[in-house]
Amino acid sequence: RYAFYVRNICNGTNYSSWSSALVFNTKCLDVQVPYQEFFDDYGTSIASSDNVFPPCWTKTGNGMSAISNLQHQPYFTAPGALFLSHNANQYEYVSTPLLQDSLSKLQVHFLGKFDDLNRSVDVGVMTNPSDTSSFTLIETIHARTRVWNEYVIPLTSYTGTGQYLSFRSQGA
Repeated sequence: RYAFYVRNICNGTNYSSWSSALVFNTKCLDVQVPYQEFFDDYGTSIASSDNVFPPCWTKTGNGMSAISNLQHQPYFTAPGALFLSHNANQYEYVSTPLLQDSLSKLQVHFLGKFDDLNRSVDVGVMTNPSDTSSFTLIETIHARTRVWNEYVIPLTSYTGTGQYLSFRSQGA
């Protein structure tokens, strides 16, 4: 992520004021495995308009995905956690950056917590994280308790070409 500033040269000795910072990101590189993400390095926010989200991760859908803070959702490691939140008629997909290895050789290991025992999260793979129709379901995680649980999901059953690990949450 880079920021730059611009100003005019009005004549040989006079310059305009510097602009506000303009920010851009370079192209995301493929991620090598093993890959870990704790969601602790991006700040925290519960407002979807704050755009607090890991670089190169993708969120798609009609719900709100944000990195939550302690005021709204407890985290397992401070200060952040991936928080999926939406209403009954909404859905969302959150996808990793492009992973270099064949996903069928990998497993997903994460800690998860549900506030609503009627919810579930689907773990799958996408060929295009911006296209929800490219989602292939690997396993559905159903809420068991309102405490943190460890989940390990082997991807050995996946035979497609997708390289984005994705989490899908849908309204009840």
